[in-house]
Amino acid sequence: MELGWLNYDSGIYKQVRTRRGGGTRKVQVDFTQTVGDFLAVAEELFFPNGTSVLGPRSQYNTIMGGFDGCPIESQLTIDDVYKRTKLKMLRMYLLTKRVVTNNSTSLDLSDVHIPVYEKLYHIRFVCTNAISGVERLDSEMM
Repeated sequence: MELGWLNYDSGIYKQVRTRRGGGTRKVQVDFTQTVGDFLAVAEELFFPNGTSVLGPRSQYNTIMGGFDGCPIESQLTIDDVYKRTKLKMLRMYLLTKRVVTNNSTSLDLSDVHIPVYEKLYHIRFVCTNAISGVERLDSEMM
């Protein structure tokens, strides 16, 4: 399985590159492990000893997202995700968003969106999660 990191910055989620502690990693997982359990593995990988180049883990809310950039429910097992996507190589992302200190917010499934760009123009899209089947229109991208 492959694991990457997307961090929310300036209104969009951006990939954290290898030189900044991100990149795409190949990891071996237990198929009976839940996505929620795997979140802890991802946090330790990208925030070793609780910190990264972007700051301490305590300053971020986190959730796991799929190859399509949509969130994955934490109660699903890795096996469930493989079966639903029917991919040989599954790629999931650690999605992070800095906690706002003066107006603390939490990251939930409705907060997560990945803008799609076509020739640098913002466009609207419907995010249908292949894993959960949840369909959502991302209108905040404009």
